[in-house]
Parts: sequence; structure tokens; C-alpha cells
Amino acid sequence: MYDAVDHGKAVLSCILPRNGDNGRKELLEIALRQLSPDHFADPQQRVVFTMAERFLESTGLVLPVHAVADFLRQQPPGTALQYQEYYQALVAFAASPEMFTHHVEQLRELAAQRMTGQALSGGMEILQRGAEQDREWVQGHGAAREHVLAKFAEVERTLHLQAAPEGDMRNEAMDIVGDYTSRAEASRRGHGVIRTGIPQLDAALGGGIQRSELVLIAAGTNVGKSTLCADWAWRTVAEQGKNVVIFTSETNRIQYRFKLIARHSRASAKWLQQFPQGINTRDLRGGSLPREALPYFQATVQHFCENPAHGRPYIAQVPQGATIGTIESRLARITRMFPVDLVIIDYLMLLRADRKRQSRREELSEIVIQAKEMATGYMDGRGVPVVSPWQMNRTGVKAAGSERGFYTTEDLAETAEASCTADLILGLLPDGDDTSRGRSAPVKIGTVKVRDGERLRDQIALNVDYGTCYFAPRHTASEGHLADTFGGEAPE
Repeated sequence: MYDAVDHGKAVLSCILPRNGDNGRKELLEIALRQLSPDHFADPQQRVVFTMAERFLESTGLVLPVHAVADFLRQQPPGTALQYQEYYQALVAFAASPEMFTHHVEQLRELAAQRMTGQALSGGMEILQRGAEQDREWVQGHGAAREHVLAKFAEVERTLHLQAAPEGDMRNEAMDIVGDYTSRAEASRRGHGVIRTGIPQLDAALGGGIQRSELVLIAAGTNVGKSTLCADWAWRTVAEQGKNVVIFTSETNRIQYRFKLIARHSRASAKWLQQFPQGINTRDLRGGSLPREALPYFQATVQHFCENPAHGRPYIAQVPQGATIGTIESRLARITRMFPVDLVIIDYLMLLRADRKRQSRREELSEIVIQAKEMATGYMDGRGVPVVSPWQMNRTGVKAAGSERGFYTTEDLAETAEASCTADLILGLLPDGDDTSRGRSAPVKIGTVKVRDGERLRDQIALNVDYGTCYFAPRHTASEGHLADTFGGEAPE
């Protein structure tokens, strides 16, 4: 009976060149789609698999034995010879290529079992004795639970990694028509698309944000990235009747609830006659709401929370040191209560990588990739849009504000992976002087990157009211009253 090491030997044996041939490139490509180095229990197998991946990327060929020395020339003396001998032992293992798929599946399953055991044992260690994590000592049931949930998210990614689909389009005519028909029906019913509430942007995006998309709202400091996220969350819940999960790390959960209530206050036509600027989050946060506004506040809360036409606004406070694994575990638990139509993470740059990296840049690259994987893999591939603010670097902010008048992907802070992995990147820029002492300002929004859809030729002029998280196209906004109405009866 094969164990994990034997299955690893078999997989590599089927791939590597033997008897003077060139190896099995097609099997290596399958393995790279379904496996990562972490699937291999033996450290030497992980090294050989990594070298095979890099050699294929650079040459298009399967790793020959003489290339091993090239990869390991910087290692201590004798290391290259050791791996060349191990390479020959793998070839001599002589596994049957007909059993290759079986070996791959077993390797994935055993890796998931191994990781599950490590997660549980690590959790017990933290629970009973404590342990050091990322240079911090953690102990107790809370830290143990967070550790296990984060590790289980890694197990899920390991176990459910799927082979990338492929095929000849000439044989898929009916599938292509069927894909369009299902999307058209979903669009007609309002399923699977989240409208931003900015008509020009929604039109360019084919109706709005699509499932499986990773969306970054990029800007400099204090322009309104998180404010726009709150506006979108409200529009999704109150205008579209869909469910939103908000993972907040930068803003306290109580404060985020106040943001949504303040945003909802801009929708009451009746009360806006008396309070034309709605409820200011500053007054809610500071407990300084005028007495005459209390009935308005209470009615707004009741209407937002009890209107049966509204979706669910679920807000989760993200603990310090949380990872994408933490987010995925919580999202899986929430999904068992109700389906999720939009995920907002405020924000990705404050999360930690599941594994310690050499630099913060590498950690952020991993975080962005995992966020995209979460968006794509949600509910076994159904997908969910994931939206997060992202910081622009100082040089980009200066150039966009005083020279170009728009952002480029090079202006994104910290990591190039954000520009490569994200499906949609929106740039938010100031567009004039703030004459309201911080309450509101003119801004403009443009598309920095659009993977599928039209890029906006011109940026869209908006007004933002920071006090109520309200964005509106500038040509429809007035100084006092904005033409929003409740999706139903206004609060009494």
C-alpha cells in the first residue's frame, strides 16, 4: 500500500525523462494545474517539483538530470550531487503512467489529511500550552480557534484545487450559446450582477460588478475609498435587495453600522425636507445627534433593519493578525446561514499572509492572489464579487493630481500583483476644492484596469458626502436635496 511519499515518487517518476527520452510534458502540465509543492510530504520531492516547474516555464521542456546542478549551484557543496542521485532514484521507481491520475488524486487527499492533522495539533498546542506565531506568543481558546480556522481554509484550497478546464472550441458551439443564455437570464432576473449606482460605470461593465471578480478601489489617503465601499454596500442591500458581508478591520463594527444608517438617512424624501443633509456619522459616533433628530434616527434604523425588501447587511469585525484563511472560514460559516452576493474587505492591505514571507510586498502578493481565488471558488465555483480599497503610492498620487489627471496601474502601492490579479481597478481622485470643511467634496472616478468590459474613455464626475457615505453623479446632485427615495414607504 502506497503512502504519501510513495505517491509523490510515482508522480515524479511518470514525468521525468528516462531511457534517453524527453519526459512526459503533458503529465507535468497536469500536475502543475492540480498540485503545488506543499502536496508532497517529502522535502526532496518538493524541491524537484519546484525545479521542474521553473525549468518548464523557462524552456518549455521537462527537467533533465543535468539541469539539477544548474539550479543548485549556489547551494552547499554536495547538494547538487545529492539531488542528482535522488533524481535517478525517482526515475528508477518506474511508476506506470496509466496510474498517474490515481497517484495525483491520492497525493492531494493525503496532503489534505496531513494538513488537517497539523491544524488540529497546532490548535491544541495553542489551547493548552501556547505557541509563538509571527514573533508573538498566543494562547487560549480564541487564538486556537483562529489558528484552526485559518489552517482549515488552507486545507480547503489544497483539497478543492481543480484542473483548469480545456478543450477545442470547435466542439463547444452549444456550450458557448448555453453559457450566454444562462448569463442573459441571470442578468434579466438581476442575479449575479451588483450595480454600483453609477450609471456610466455600470453601463461600461455590462450592468455592474460580476461574480468571481476581484475589484480594487484605489486612491490616496482620505479621498473616499472606504466611503465608496459603504455606499455600494448600502445600494446592494437597500436598492437591490441582496446580501452583503463586510469584513472590517480599519473601522470598528459599531462605526460601520452607523455608516450604513447615515447612508440610509439620505433616502428618506419626507425627512430630507427637515434634515436635507441626512444624519452625519460624526454625530452618531460622538453621541451628539440633535434631540429633534432622534425620531428621524430611530425611524431610519427601524426602516433599514426591518424592511422585508432589503437584503442582509452582515458586518464582521476582523481580528488583529487575520489572514485570508480567517476571512474564508468566516465566509463559509456565514454562507451556511444565507447566500452571499457581495463581499467587502476593508481592507486587504491590513491582512497578513497565511505563511510568513521575506517581505511585506511578497505577503501582499499572496493576499491578493488568495482573495481572487476566494472570489472565484466561492460555493464550489459559483463565485462572488470581492471589493476592497487599495492605497495608491505617493508618487502616483502626486502625478495623477498635478500632471496626468488620472491613475495608472504603476501607481498602486506595494505590489505589482494587485494590477495583475484584480479584474477591475477603479481610481478615485479629488476633482476640485473642498469648500465644506471636510463634509463633502467633488471627486472623479475612472477605470485603471478592466479585464472584461469597456474602459471608460472619460472619468466620471461625482460629489461625495463623507458625512453620509453618499456618492452621486455631479450633474444630479444639488447642495441640499439629493433625489434618492426609499425602496418602499419612507420611515414615519
